[in-house]
Amino acid sequence: MTGNLTPLEHLVQHAVLYLQNNGYSYSSVKRYHKCWKTLLQVCQRECIRYFCYEQCLPLMLMEWQINPHATVSPFQRFQIRSLKGLRDFQDYGKFFKCYRDKQQPSALFDSEMLQKYEIHLRGEGLKESTILNRKYAVSHFLKYQSEQEAGLSGQFVIQYLDHLQNSLFSPATKGLYLSSIKKYLEFLFFRQEISVPLHRLFSGNSFSKYVRLPSKYSQEDLKSILSAVDRNSILGRRDYLVLVLAMQLGIRAGDLCLLKMENIHWATDSIQFIQQKTGNEQVLPMPENVKYAFLDYLKNSRPQISSPYIFIRLRAPYTPYENTNPFYKLIGKYMELSGVDYSGKKHGLHAMRHSLAGNLLADGAALPVISGILGHSSTETTMRYAGIDITALRRIALEVTYER
Repeated sequence: MTGNLTPLEHLVQHAVLYLQNNGYSYSSVKRYHKCWKTLLQVCQRECIRYFCYEQCLPLMLMEWQINPHATVSPFQRFQIRSLKGLRDFQDYGKFFKCYRDKQQPSALFDSEMLQKYEIHLRGEGLKESTILNRKYAVSHFLKYQSEQEAGLSGQFVIQYLDHLQNSLFSPATKGLYLSSIKKYLEFLFFRQEISVPLHRLFSGNSFSKYVRLPSKYSQEDLKSILSAVDRNSILGRRDYLVLVLAMQLGIRAGDLCLLKMENIHWATDSIQFIQQKTGNEQVLPMPENVKYAFLDYLKNSRPQISSPYIFIRLRAPYTPYENTNPFYKLIGKYMELSGVDYSGKKHGLHAMRHSLAGNLLADGAALPVISGILGHSSTETTMRYAGIDITALRRIALEVTYER
């Protein structure tokens, strides 16, 4: 769409046709059109011929009596969404599924030294997501330094550590920031950008108080969760497949979203894909119950569209989950239905990976075997997962002692 040259009335007509042609329900199209008709009326009153989101948003907030600084109702949220959808249709010719505002990084995020550090990290072969997380952590450190108008000294580093400890970040985020900043200071020292090895202020156990033991659910808990899924419904068949892939094979949520038809090898009953986090190839066996869950979903629940991705949105627009995690609250839903107690525990899909590791360990599986199933490149990572089972730590320690 060349929306800037299209009168608002024509833009709305094209947007309605787009919704109808892309499988939106009659009621959804009607709701959007109702919001846009009000927009047309307001713009006609204000002598506005062309749509500009920044210009129209404040006018419509007043028209709809929406206070952007207060809690909005579901319909008010939809009214705002209708404007964002029209903006995206004008700019890109399509509607996007989600309109969450992303966190904006610090202005220091693109500083010259941080760009050099990014090149260094990329040279170490780190994944883009890991590099981005480390840059966010370091930019937080640099932003605080700028606010305090302080030089880079040991006194300032200790001051920042106190600031971080008293922040509202989660323990996991604090641990990530500490390790990232330590590596950044080490980078500066070995490049001779600083003369003092400030990274040594971070002792070997600096992060231990921020590390939480992973959450584990027993095999009985997992069976109860699966039994709560209604496999006779379209949504239930999809959810059941997601759950068994996470529980039995330990596949991460990000890898589930990117799973394609070509990754399923029916002849060998296996699943083969490249892990998004590590970039390593992963080959997993496909048990009979998982294979039947695949077939049930593909035949009876998956929208019949020509897409290489396995998991497709069940409502229009029928697009894959390439850049989102739609399964974040899925496990919690079925924990509630099954009565499984998750108080004080993590209850996302990633907890199923921890549970798989813990249950395999309890059944006597060797550490390298668990590492292979989870796709870990080293048993050190798996030890963090295996740390759930205190009674097995002695045996693990003996195994690791002789590994080379």
